[in-house]
Amino acid sequence: MVHLALVACLLTQASGPATPLAKVLKADRLTDDRYRLIMFQTDSGISSGFVLINRAIEHVTRDGSNVIRVQEESRAKDNTVSVYLDAHSLAPLAYESRLGDTLSIAATVVGDSLHLTETRRGVVTNSVSPVPAGVYWSNSFSELLQANDFAVHPSITFSTLTPGAPANTFTVERIGRREFERGLSVWVVQFTRTDASGTSSPGGYRYLDTRTGQVLFFTTKLDSTTGFSYQVLPLR
Repeated sequence: MVHLALVACLLTQASGPATPLAKVLKADRLTDDRYRLIMFQTDSGISSGFVLINRAIEHVTRDGSNVIRVQEESRAKDNTVSVYLDAHSLAPLAYESRLGDTLSIAATVVGDSLHLTETRRGVVTNSVSPVPAGVYWSNSFSELLQANDFAVHPSITFSTLTPGAPANTFTVERIGRREFERGLSVWVVQFTRTDASGTSSPGGYRYLDTRTGQVLFFTTKLDSTTGFSYQVLPLR
C-alpha cells in the first residue's frame, strides 16, 4: 500500500478447487460508498501517468425494483459508466455509458439475451446477443470481490462481461495476509484470467480489507518497482 508501512506478512495459500461465486456471495456485504481511484504506472520506482476515476456504489430504485448502481466517472475522458445489479444476486441488469451528456452505449439484460444500442457519430446500431449463464458486469469487479468472505472461501471463480466484448473467467485465490501500520489488515488475492478462447494469463493482485472486504489496492506485479497499479482514496 502506498504511504503505509508494512509491519507483518503471512502466507495463507488457498487449497482445493475454486468455489463458484454465485454459491457463496453475500450482497449485504456491499454498502453505499464513494471514493476515488488513482491509477498510475511505475517504472524503476518512479510513478507517472496518473489517472483519476470517481466511483460511487449506491442502493437505488430502478423500474420499481431495488438495485445496486455502480458508477465510474472519468473527467479526463468526459465519460461516465453506470451499471445496475440485482440487489441480491448481483446479476447484471443494465449498462449505460455516456460521453458528456450523450448516451453512447445502452444495454439491458432480458432473460438470457443482451439488448445493445450503440450510438457512434450519430449512427445508431441495435443488436441482440446471448448472455452466458452466471455472468456479471466487468464494472462491478470490486463489488464481486467484496461480496465474498475470503476468510471462509479463499478461492472463488466467476465470469464478467462488457457489452460488445466476449466474457472472461477469473479464478481468485487468497495467497496471503499483510498487516500495515494504523491497524490495517488486508488479504492479498491473486487473479488468473481465462479468455473466451480458453487461454489463461496472470490477472494481477489486489489487497482487500479483511474487515469490510473492500478492494484497496491493485498491482500487476507484487512487490515490484515496475508495473501498473491503482489505489483507493476515500471521499469522506
